[in-house]
Amino acid sequence: MNRSDYSDDTGSPLWRQAVHIATYSKRGQVFLKELLIALDALPRKELITSVLQDESGAVCAVGSVGRLRGLSIEENTECDRYEISQLFDIAPALAAEIMFVNDDWYGHVDPATRYIKMRSWVIAHLTNTGKE
Repeated sequence: MNRSDYSDDTGSPLWRQAVHIATYSKRGQVFLKELLIALDALPRKELITSVLQDESGAVCAVGSVGRLRGLSIEENTECDRYEISQLFDIAPALAAEIMFVNDDWYGHVDPATRYIKMRSWVIAHLTNTGKE
């Protein structure tokens, strides 16, 4: 099990519907817009996996929003989807999806490529922006 808590049953139609609703809800779209801003604001265009922030100050996708908001995030903090959803005021399904994409879909690529792919993923899931 990874930090997104995804398992074999998270591919079910009901779970995918929950992810879709969370992603395209007003709250989900507000968060994704903020995530895009946070990613663009990163001084180093790289993303890590598994923790919000590491000892060098590098962050994962969700961690970039924490940095943008000025949240105090301890090094190597592992959070599950429920903790992330509370900390960032998003649905657990959206928290899990973002962590899964960051850590598992793009976990095999280098940090700079992960940044590019995550930024593209965010843009692809925004409904009403000046997509770049």
